[in-house]
This record gives sequence, structure tokens and C-alpha cells, in this order.
Amino acid sequence: MCVLKTNDLKRIFQELDKNGDGLLSAAELSWLLESIGGVHFSLQEVESSLGKSCLNFDEFLLFYDSITKQGGDGNSEAVPADGQDQGCKKEDCDLVEAF
Repeated sequence: MCVLKTNDLKRIFQELDKNGDGLLSAAELSWLLESIGGVHFSLQEVESSLGKSCLNFDEFLLFYDSITKQGGDGNSEAVPADGQDQGCKKEDCDLVEAF
């Protein structure tokens, strides 16, 4: 999985936040996980793994960072603080393609 820019993650967050409350619910996150990975988690499983029922944008960034590190060889790059991507092509990114 390639690293996405902070701007891309913000856009994805806003697309997922269907009710516009600035939070992603366990249901919205479950839908994302199922859409990009084909893995179904119950709402209880999502909440249990997050330790809460919803995430704000900063928590979503941490969530993204954790799933990108788990999906690779442990050497995945984090999104730089300036939000600049180091050559990621949008067509190569599953999350970007979803939106």
C-alpha cells in the first residue's frame, strides 16, 4: 500500500463522514475496511480494536498509519508532517481509487 498525502486523507475522511459531524463512526470505518480489504468486521470488533466508537481526523491519521505499517514489511513510510508524498501515484492507492 502506498503512502497517501494528508490532503488525500482529509478528502477521504470527509467522504466517509456521511453525517458531517467531524467523526468517523465504527460503522463508517467498518465500511471502509470492507471496501478496501474485503474484510468484514462487526461494529463491536471495530470499536474494540479502536478502543472507542468513533475517530476524529487526527485519530483517523493514526489509524491510517497503523494499518499501513501492518500491511507491509514493517518499513512503511509515514505521512510526512508537511503532507507531501514522495512519489505516490494515485492510481496505485486503494483508498484514493475508492473515492
